[in-house]
Amino acid sequence: MATEIQIQKYDEIIENYISFASKFLKRYYMCRSRYLAGLLDAEMRIARMGLSVDEVREKYTDDEKMKGCQLHEAARNGDHVLALQLLQSNPNLMFYSVDGNTVLHVTAMRGNRCFVKKLIDFIREKPLVFESKKCPYIILNDDEDTALHLALKFKHEELASDLVKEFPEPKFVYAVNKNEMMPIMLAVRAGYSNLVEDMLKQAPWTSISPEIRNFLQHSTILHDAMDTKNLGMLQIVLDNMPALAESVSVWCTPLIYAVNKGYVEAVQYFLNKFPNLVTTCTDEGVFPIHAAIMVDNICIVKEILSHYPEAMNQEYTNEYMFGGWRPLSYATYMGRLSIVRFMLTNFPEYATKCDSDRDFPIHWTFGIHADESVDFLKEFISCVPETLYQVNERGETILHLVVRYTRPEYLSYLKTLPEFNNIFHLKNVDGNTFLDLMKQKMEYHRSHPEAQTFFKRMKEGLERSFKFQV
Repeated sequence: MATEIQIQKYDEIIENYISFASKFLKRYYMCRSRYLAGLLDAEMRIARMGLSVDEVREKYTDDEKMKGCQLHEAARNGDHVLALQLLQSNPNLMFYSVDGNTVLHVTAMRGNRCFVKKLIDFIREKPLVFESKKCPYIILNDDEDTALHLALKFKHEELASDLVKEFPEPKFVYAVNKNEMMPIMLAVRAGYSNLVEDMLKQAPWTSISPEIRNFLQHSTILHDAMDTKNLGMLQIVLDNMPALAESVSVWCTPLIYAVNKGYVEAVQYFLNKFPNLVTTCTDEGVFPIHAAIMVDNICIVKEILSHYPEAMNQEYTNEYMFGGWRPLSYATYMGRLSIVRFMLTNFPEYATKCDSDRDFPIHWTFGIHADESVDFLKEFISCVPETLYQVNERGETILHLVVRYTRPEYLSYLKTLPEFNNIFHLKNVDGNTFLDLMKQKMEYHRSHPEAQTFFKRMKEGLERSFKFQV
């Protein structure tokens, strides 16, 4: 049986693991901004400022319950005359709910614009009646939806516009439901440009509480605009909320999101309107140029470099890497041949610059395991011949790396070059030629017949090609 001291020790180990795992998951498995939004949940529930149906529920008499049911039946049938008669007799029936929805929820959901306008007029005529209550517009149903949420969920644009014009309050436009969706986010997703513009003008950035601003900066409102490939919508949002362009999450910036989506027009818009974004990296150290390489989009790579050629100097560095990757090294490592060819043709000087870890871009060809990997080596040597002579921090030439990474196809190509004899006898910092490494590796793998056979074949090939004893 474990002692108390052992239990305390295990608890400490478990807590350390939980701390590490949480950090790991945050960085690698966070789905868009939902994790950050979840962290803000406590703040946002304060910011919602709406009341649930239960919180405003009256203790209705049996007669009032019967009238409430009649009111909802009238709403379902579109009978606004009967509905208004019932509300005039008891305005508190506005808060009577069936299945968690008030009469305003029901009519908004059904898209009965005429009925909703009658309810709007009734609410406007009774300011004193509703003064002691929370306004009917911000009453939340069981899913924490307002009537505006439901109008937008069911694609009733004109009805939603009527509600916004009548009650243009931030707590209405930016109310957050259980799914952490705001009406304005639903309007953006639906592509209602005019409605979104009205919302942003009626409830401007300056009128929003710090809690809601914080939520918006970590929400998907810009992502939604880009998902719809609606450049006009994106411009409307950023014209009214330019601060959103500066929002940076663990894994994404607005420009990088456009890059990941392959949305060239949005990339061009950001580069022209917010040029500083090209120099902004994520918490993971990813710059837009690296993101474009990740998704293998040469068009966006060209756009970024045409606006900001200095991006070729940007290094992708994070806490899990030693040093960093410039774009040419990263494109090579990722196996993006067309991008590598473009960079070598237009920016050949970067093939002669090493990264922070003292490796040159050509050395990253050994990280490629595709069938055409030798093509990368050919591109480097044909475009920038001096790359053949580059050595890394350990003094290793390309031939040393051929042995270390077991790449016979590279050796087959290299031995066809006239310059091969110039690097044949070069030694690394330990004083070994690549032939010395080959012998050491054969000795090390003497218990592995398959590896030994491979190196013997390589040795025999060299002896046949160069007519000397290895």
